[in-house]
Amino acid sequence: MPEFDVNVDPEGAKIAVDAARRQLPIRRELGDAGPLMWSMWDLGLAELVVGNADVAIKVLTEGEELAIKSNDSDGAAWCNIFIGKAKVLYKQDLKDEGLQDMTYAGKVILKVGVDWEKKAVGQIWKVVGIGA
Repeated sequence: MPEFDVNVDPEGAKIAVDAARRQLPIRRELGDAGPLMWSMWDLGLAELVVGNADVAIKVLTEGEELAIKSNDSDGAAWCNIFIGKAKVLYKQDLKDEGLQDMTYAGKVILKVGVDWEKKAVGQIWKVVGIGA
């Protein structure tokens, strides 16, 4: 999913969500917080791609909480930006909250992220109409 949740081939999305669902229990068993958080992010993003917004929000929220406990502000922001996007795209009653989540998370990534992450924030924001 080179553009995260945008322009994903439907067949590729099915494969991605299946793989992400299978790998998360393994990561939980291994217990290393960093890779576990990114496994949650992978699954949350894959669930978002296939339209399972509630599952995406749940898994990404768990990933965000783990990242916060691990003092990983970048990882927490990556989870939060897609929690926000799920709200914006699929939860009309939470759209404003989602835009706030995306704006805050993007600002964190712009502050602490590396160049490719900073570029990605602008692309992610553009999809929902947030100006960089």
